[in-house]
Amino acid sequence: MTITTFKILAGITAMIVTGMWAYYIFIVERSHSPKIEMNFETECYSFDNDYFLISTKLKVENISKVFLEPTSAQIKLQQILPNTHEFKDLTKDQFNILDEGDSKLVWPMIGKRDWLDKEAPIKLEPGESDELVADFFLLKSAKVIRLYASLQNPVTKLSWVEVKNIKLSDNCNIDQTINDKG
Repeated sequence: MTITTFKILAGITAMIVTGMWAYYIFIVERSHSPKIEMNFETECYSFDNDYFLISTKLKVENISKVFLEPTSAQIKLQQILPNTHEFKDLTKDQFNILDEGDSKLVWPMIGKRDWLDKEAPIKLEPGESDELVADFFLLKSAKVIRLYASLQNPVTKLSWVEVKNIKLSDNCNIDQTINDKG
């Protein structure tokens, strides 16, 4: 075998190996379902005498090897305490207030921010992160609130969910947070 033939075979082998490597990295590794980590960062500001401003960032990190482009995203702010009058009246009359098959209460909605199908709210390469930001005004009478976020998985059409309950003090300090992976 001559040196020229050896160089040609080495070049062909290198191209085949490089092609297989590229196929594995960019096709096989990306064909699986995406995985993310989400968490809230929340700040509270006192406005006037009657209102709080809840400023929240939902941090989303793509921890998979798959490009992520969720089809929709949503952040809701719900009031848990004090109870609404309808809820107080309902609990006086019956012990189990949930309908058959339900597992969670639907808390009164203070506000909702949607990023819908018009354009993906975020686009994340593997290892990247981004934030969805939402601000909400609420009355200072609110003592416990719930932040609820969901991002729709484009592969499974199911949603990733992050929930954070926040106990507020009168001077807008966030006294306690309780995370509940939904």
